[in-house]
Amino acid sequence: GAGNIKLNTINKIDSLPWTGVYFDGVPITMTATPNAGYKFLHWSSPTLLATPSQNTSVSLNVTQNETFTAYFAETFNNFSVYPNPFSDNLTIKYELKDEAQPSLKIYSVTGQLVTEILSSEKFQQAGTYTIQINPDKYSLRSGFYFIEFRTSDFYKMEKIVRARE
Repeated sequence: GAGNIKLNTINKIDSLPWTGVYFDGVPITMTATPNAGYKFLHWSSPTLLATPSQNTSVSLNVTQNETFTAYFAETFNNFSVYPNPFSDNLTIKYELKDEAQPSLKIYSVTGQLVTEILSSEKFQQAGTYTIQINPDKYSLRSGFYFIEFRTSDFYKMEKIVRARE
């Protein structure tokens, strides 16, 4: 569940280990794509890759039986929103394990962008951050919304509910 592997024209290999027959002189191209919450680390093989390759895509002429392994790692950025449901202020807390360009957006239930709290144009250092949101400042009426937090290697969307008393 950490990512997907594309082999030449095969877009998604669902069952692993996967085997196939390829001919000498016809290179194969393997591409690893991490899923949300993961990052690609490297490719390895016992013989054809003397050192692990950190390129997400590698092209090789395979001349013998060989096992290739794509390594992924979970990103441990944390993101939480509370209280939910909320009436007055909403607290957003997130943690960045590395320097990143976080993006934080609120969408209506129909998918329209309501506001952008954080723009991905600015870098933030690793650390824990807390943001207090006054929903009246952004004209958030009672109802359902979606809040989206994104970095280059992390994505999370939460449904939030504003319930005025």
